[in-house]
Amino acid sequence: MAAYDLKTLESRVDFVSGLLSLAFKVGVLLGGACLLFYCYRLNYFPVGLSIGDGFLLILLATSFGSIYGLFVISLAALGLWLTPILRPIQKLVFSMRKRFSRRQPEKPLELVSPNWVAGIFGFFGLIFIAAISRGEPLAILTLSATSFLLGLLVAAYQDTALKLSEVMKKEATRILPLANESQALHLDKERLKIQRTLLLIAFVITPLVVGGVSGVLLDLSMRFANIKKGPSYVMLRAPYSTFVPSRFQAKQSPQALDYITFEGVDVMFSGMGQKSVIEFKNDKKVQRLEIPNESIIVVPR
Repeated sequence: MAAYDLKTLESRVDFVSGLLSLAFKVGVLLGGACLLFYCYRLNYFPVGLSIGDGFLLILLATSFGSIYGLFVISLAALGLWLTPILRPIQKLVFSMRKRFSRRQPEKPLELVSPNWVAGIFGFFGLIFIAAISRGEPLAILTLSATSFLLGLLVAAYQDTALKLSEVMKKEATRILPLANESQALHLDKERLKIQRTLLLIAFVITPLVVGGVSGVLLDLSMRFANIKKGPSYVMLRAPYSTFVPSRFQAKQSPQALDYITFEGVDVMFSGMGQKSVIEFKNDKKVQRLEIPNESIIVVPR
């Protein structure tokens, strides 16, 4: 008995170890994808990355996943708020189809009624839409449509899951099923599993495809991972200090006489590689500078 327990413990430890290893690799991969996309937008790619930056990639992947997960759930919950409005419209459309169609129409999709959890996350959805639409006014339309679509996907996923549960229950309770009947149940089960997976994938990627806010969410993730610091005080050595307009100059620090201090400069990339990237407006044009880390000190506001 003790040997059996030891083998069970070893198998569980191996499973957890393998799972952590897989999570680490997936985290580095997702973080690297986020970093590549962000650097592509900046037209800059960091050089001199170290092994320790892999943990920063995991932090970046975690921050993007957390923010994106909250964003998707909040929009879906907001979409469920529309259920009381959509249900009478759905009944009217079904009755009209039943009246004028020659064939018996299929049973309409059962909409999911919102609960108090949907109310809480729906409030976050409103905050997301309000915050994003301040910078992109058209986002209020795309995000509202995305929220509506996510609410329908939730209903479709639940409907598919219930049908799959019924098919599996029928398959389990059949003692001596006929060959044709058994094959039909198996095909229905596989079809519903594929449909459920596709609905889940659609639920995850719809905000990226329809919402058009992937850049905003990525910027939030970069801030959360402390790679993008935003408006900051930066202290620059020559010759890099000569490229920043004098109107950004701030009070100089007596402890760093070989640096010139600037304020209101956006730090777009810092903490990874051998250089940092700053951004500022020069004659109504956005200008970016790549500065070696030994020639810049960043002091966030």
